Amino acid sequence: MCDYQGLCSSEQRTIELTNQPPIISVDTSPPVDADGVLRVPWTQLVQVDANATYDPEGDQLQTTISASGCFSGDGWWNGNGGFSGTEMEWNITFAEAISYSCTLTLSFSDGVNPAADWIIQVELDNELPNATFEVVRAGNASENIVTLDGSATFDPEGDFIQVQWISSLDGLLYNGSGNESLIWNGYLSKGQHTISLYVGDNAVENAGLWDLATEQFGIDNSPPHAMISSPGNGSVVDSSTLLTFTASGTGDWDSWCGTFPDVDGAQWYCSPVAPTGGSDFFQVRWESNISGLIAEDYLNWSGRLPAGNHTITLTVDDGLSQPAVASISIDVAPSAPVLGLFTPSDGDLFTSDEEVSWDASGSIDYDGDNFTMTVLDDDGNELLSEVDSIFIYKFRLSSGPHTLSVILADATGLNSTTAFTFEVYESRPYAAMTSPENGRDYPPATTLTLSANASVDWDYDISTYDWYIVNNTLLEEIDCGRWCEVNLLPGDYHIALLVQDTRGDSDWAHANISLLDSAPKFNESSLWISDTRLAEGELQKVTIRVEIFDGDGTLQNVEGKITHGIQSWEFIMNDAGEGRDEIAGDGIWTAQVEIQPEGVGRPFMRILAIDELSAGQSEPKVDQITADFIVEPIDDGFGATEIGGAIGGIFLLIVAINLFIGWRRRRLASLDVIESWTSFSDVTTGVDQASVVEAEIERSDTIEEGLLPTEGLPQQEAPTSEVADVPSMLDLGEGGIDLEGKDLVDIE
Repeated sequence: MCDYQGLCSSEQRTIELTNQPPIISVDTSPPVDADGVLRVPWTQLVQVDANATYDPEGDQLQTTISASGCFSGDGWWNGNGGFSGTEMEWNITFAEAISYSCTLTLSFSDGVNPAADWIIQVELDNELPNATFEVVRAGNASENIVTLDGSATFDPEGDFIQVQWISSLDGLLYNGSGNESLIWNGYLSKGQHTISLYVGDNAVENAGLWDLATEQFGIDNSPPHAMISSPGNGSVVDSSTLLTFTASGTGDWDSWCGTFPDVDGAQWYCSPVAPTGGSDFFQVRWESNISGLIAEDYLNWSGRLPAGNHTITLTVDDGLSQPAVASISIDVAPSAPVLGLFTPSDGDLFTSDEEVSWDASGSIDYDGDNFTMTVLDDDGNELLSEVDSIFIYKFRLSSGPHTLSVILADATGLNSTTAFTFEVYESRPYAAMTSPENGRDYPPATTLTLSANASVDWDYDISTYDWYIVNNTLLEEIDCGRWCEVNLLPGDYHIALLVQDTRGDSDWAHANISLLDSAPKFNESSLWISDTRLAEGELQKVTIRVEIFDGDGTLQNVEGKITHGIQSWEFIMNDAGEGRDEIAGDGIWTAQVEIQPEGVGRPFMRILAIDELSAGQSEPKVDQITADFIVEPIDDGFGATEIGGAIGGIFLLIVAINLFIGWRRRRLASLDVIESWTSFSDVTTGVDQASVVEAEIERSDTIEEGLLPTEGLPQQEAPTSEVADVPSMLDLGEGGIDLEGKDLVDIE
């Protein structure tokens, strides 16, 4: 070094120069986080800028870039032909990484020094799909289909996409997955909508995360539609035709289909989902140019139209848009009456005994004309002739198949004919008695009429009528046919009638009857005795006749007895025209008896009429009649023995008086017994009345025998005073003493 004076000094040293490594300076976009980690979406493009890196000596730098841990290969991008090795700026992607974490290395070499590296950790984030869609529609009304097209949405990693379409008015429109879910077609309710598209993927780290896209637009009210699907336009019918009016294709898109009627084959113009805010209400009116308003608020109904050329108009009005109108024409002609048969039904089965209840009260003439009904059988015979169908008629049909024709004719000359077929089967007979009457009591001796005239067989094939008397389980047949007369004994009877037809079918009828009985009754005024005065000791024939009334004809025997002291004569009477009886069965009973009385006196006669024991009776019915005879002494004159005869007469008088008293008592006793019998009293004693009668007769005979003097006994002479007190026969006379008085009782 030299100063200004020119003085110089020098020092020499040896210097060795060294080549320095490159100076590295790298920037990334997106930038590296503060912790030295580059966090980027999996498919995002990363820009690496190393332009600030240099070599101090200006040497040419050779660069390489690689990633380890996230690729299946060596990871050197240079080897992939994407870079020349001298670039200082790169755009790289980790889209093909197989792991979410890897190491990124940038190496710079100047050819002299060892390569200098820039190393960072890279964490890859799974990206959400990017949501985007557009709205496509042909019109703004609710009836126009809306297409929400989100097909431009994709997932960067190609993950499976989750999709939700949501309307601010209608709520969730769709929730699904896959690319096909990115397009939605459907209808939206009228109103202002905000449509949101939410998309996500199936990555675990993205669970619950969505990307969102929205669009706003409005939906207008749709006008109603009107259409008449039936009857067809130009139809020709008559006034009896039941027409079905259907407005298939009619409706309002702002109304839910669930509010429409369920009609087979009909399709309504309506919204398949319930509109938000509820369905629109619309008014439906059917009108005829002849009949005026014919139906209201019905999309499907049935009815008839009067005769005339009709124009039918259907009007549908929702109150928000112009009403929709549709119309057709129908030509209606007058009609014949229409049969409305409630019973029977076509094809019904009957039996010949069954009445057919003919109820055609549902018949009608739709023109309002008067009409009549005629019913014809197979042969054209009139079962009903021009009758009023409002009434119910009954008739029977013979067995076999039948086809009945029903003719309805109105006042204008129009008529209709309807045929019905029926099958009628044969029926059993029905047994019924005209006589006797069940439960009836018949008077005694009634000739009973057995009549089966009330029996019927509607096939007219009754073959036999059999009559029986039923006694418990035994049947006693009565020889009779359809009708006869029989005479039965008094009693209770169960009469049975069996009716059979030619097919073997049968039926029974029953009647419980009573044939009343009657006691025999003597006609006391008719008693005739050929001779009531008898001569002592002489054999005499006495004829006795008496009339007996026997209402039930059960008088079995008439027997009598004449008692005279210890003597008695029994006899049997008859009404058979035998012996002294003149006429058989005339009620006059006759007997002849031979009597030879011993001693004078008044023989006593009793005749008993005894009924046959009838069914249900415990004892017979009996009646009696009594009479007296007079036995007179033989007139042999009055001589030397007059005094002894007088005394004997007095004695005999006393005996006669005692006999008379005994007879009187026997008669009274007999009457008492008879009065105790059921035929003469209201109380039934259950005693055998015939036995009582016999016992009383025997007792009376014994009393009489006790009153008679006994042979061998000493005869006492009656005191004069007593004889004087005994009345003479002249004083007694006939019936001159009151036998009812107490004096006679005292005499005993």
